[in-house]
Amino acid sequence: MKIERLPLNALRAFSEAARAGSFKTAAKHLGVTPGAVSRQVKQLEDRLGAALFERHANGMRVSEAGHLLAEDVDAGLARLASGVLVCPFGERHVIDSPFTYDLILPATGQAPPAIQHFIDWLIAEAERFRGQIK
Repeated sequence: MKIERLPLNALRAFSEAARAGSFKTAAKHLGVTPGAVSRQVKQLEDRLGAALFERHANGMRVSEAGHLLAEDVDAGLARLASGVLVCPFGERHVIDSPFTYDLILPATGQAPPAIQHFIDWLIAEAERFRGQIK
């Protein structure tokens, strides 16, 4: 699969749902609805041709394929987060602390909420990753 075609939102939703064990909890962490997480995961499952979760009347559980994918997705997202932390953004990059970055678009003076939410999520993942490697 070409990198330009990677469904990053779906991968992020899947990763959070696999970690949380629930679409509802994942949705809270991502700031979206449980239905949005479910749709993103379903889109990813359809694209991959594999069930990533076993759905039951009383909930869901990560499938064997889901566990394998989750490990790689988590590692990849942690790597992206790490890159964001060390990548200079020039004048648009404001550092309040080692883990706080604000991306500001020149036209509006602020980042779109979705971009800011994604960056915040990446930073949180990087913090978690740094805690694991210390």
